[in-house]
Amino acid sequence: MRKHRLVVKPHRPWKDGLVVLGGACAVGLLLSTTFEYGRYRAGFDQVAAAREQARLIAELGDQRAQNAALGDRVALLERSSEIDETARAQVKGNLSELQDEVLELREELAFYRGIVAPDDGGGLRVQSLKLARGAQDRLWHFRLVLIQSIKHEQRAVGAVDLIVHGVRGGTPVQLALREVAATPAAALQYSFRYFQDFEGDLMLPSGFTPGRVEVEVQPRAGGTAVRRSFDWAMVTS
Repeated sequence: MRKHRLVVKPHRPWKDGLVVLGGACAVGLLLSTTFEYGRYRAGFDQVAAAREQARLIAELGDQRAQNAALGDRVALLERSSEIDETARAQVKGNLSELQDEVLELREELAFYRGIVAPDDGGGLRVQSLKLARGAQDRLWHFRLVLIQSIKHEQRAVGAVDLIVHGVRGGTPVQLALREVAATPAAALQYSFRYFQDFEGDLMLPSGFTPGRVEVEVQPRAGGTAVRRSFDWAMVTS
């Protein structure tokens, strides 16, 4: 009869765990090595890839810096454009003011020249007429200036009338001051040594289109009347 031997082995479960863990690590290492080897065979260079990544990051930073600089430049140019536009508007406004001032000075010069050294001998004359739109439709404000030279020691005395020539209903019409004065008025009376100005309002009738204004100055002593005609478009504003 054969005898059986009983072998007693110590139970070590932690050793089995180490074996499993070691096997898993070995498999992971093998897979990683295989993957890197595959990338190497495919032409992948990790060092070169890291360098390329660093270059791209640096290039991206440069592009962002350039974009920021361009944005600042655009903002500066827009601001400069606004400043230039404001400057041009100011220069244009100043130029317009200077032109108006020059025109006023020329008118004053012509006024005083007509009194001190007139070209026509210095008799009674109509110096200027201006018309400006009023607050109401068809209402016009006028300013008329009469002068005579200082060579004349006697006062100029008489009456002056305004006759507005135009068209109404296709027919030529002449309207005297008494017909178009905003307030009841006949001829204007003047009495001056060197100059006199008149101001008043004209209310044109509905449907009437003015073409010109004739100023008629009649001396009281019965002398020759002085007349001057003004184109409506030239004296209105």
